[in-house]
Amino acid sequence: IEAHTDELLDWDLRYDQLDCGRFEGRFTDIRCEGLQIFQETTTRRVRQRGHLPKGSFSLGTMLAGEGSLHVNGRSVAHDTLIALHGQELDVCTPPQCTLAGMVVDASLLHSAAAGRPDLGALLQGQTLQAVMAPAATLVALRALLQAALALAQRQPEALQAPGVQRHLRDGWS
Repeated sequence: IEAHTDELLDWDLRYDQLDCGRFEGRFTDIRCEGLQIFQETTTRRVRQRGHLPKGSFSLGTMLAGEGSLHVNGRSVAHDTLIALHGQELDVCTPPQCTLAGMVVDASLLHSAAAGRPDLGALLQGQTLQAVMAPAATLVALRALLQAALALAQRQPEALQAPGVQRHLRDGWS
């Protein structure tokens, strides 16, 4: 588990394995200016505690898992978006869990949310929100995340193209 947490650049998280057995984990990290897209897979129940980078906003979802995800004491279903802004993070994952999401520079997100009251409400203060998003929104976000992660595996150099980075930054909003 220590080798897995060493892959988490710029995140201040501590991991504890909550069940017995051999831990296996995988972390994929894609970065461009103002945006990080990630996918994390863990085979065992894990508790993650700490903070994401300062001045960031995180949006994530569970793609797979044998049970519920618990974020800051709240049970979160598979069809839920998790929005975190400037808050301590305490996550308990189920076995065979895959999480995917993005960490966005808060100033970039505030600019993108200008004129969008639906997004503006998510950005108020220090918040954790479990958002029951419309199915189409969740499908679109998951498709964007999975396309970016697949591209990182097939053609990592393509992620350096300005047009691809612009699509990653703007495609979710």
